[in-house]
Amino acid sequence: MKVAFLGTGLMGGLMVQRLLEKGFDVTVYNRTASKADSLKSKGAVVVSKSSDAIASCDVTIVMVADFNAVSAVLFNEEVSFKNKTVIQMSTIGPSESQTVQKRVEQSGGEYLEAPVLGGVAQIPVGQLIPMVGGTAEQFNKWKKFLENFAESVYYIGPVGKAASAKLACNQLIATMVSSFAMSLGMFNRKVLTLKRL
Repeated sequence: MKVAFLGTGLMGGLMVQRLLEKGFDVTVYNRTASKADSLKSKGAVVVSKSSDAIASCDVTIVMVADFNAVSAVLFNEEVSFKNKTVIQMSTIGPSESQTVQKRVEQSGGEYLEAPVLGGVAQIPVGQLIPMVGGTAEQFNKWKKFLENFAESVYYIGPVGKAASAKLACNQLIATMVSSFAMSLGMFNRKVLTLKRL
């Protein structure tokens, strides 16, 4: 299977390396071309247009910053998605993911979302947590492929549900960090002050 990978930033670059290590044929595109150069020596094909990557591969993974970036790499040129699959792994909103789904499917392609929990430390050891939004059939079809990044892959429901779950998890993490920071501040002000006395 030939894989196109759009977005080779901190997460994307390491995910490409993971696929190369697993023996996949990977073609990469990044809007800042220099960020993809280091992947050439690791075996990736680097192209200057996202449309070239999409056209030459069976499945396209998108891992970029936001919805605007997703739209830019997928739809900035005339691209046919006929008989191709797009797996959108960036963190975007549920309605945004459904918008991308509609455009891909109108062009004859297949679309599913698979945003991930985890960071750069989890990628080399295959411990990301992909959450899949799509049909049950799509989940069963692509689960084994997504396991190249993860020990467990979770089916959440139709497109939009996994995007919602990812945003909810991000909000939970942000709330926990804020609460911890508040508690630590109170501890420093109250408890350590008393101890000094």
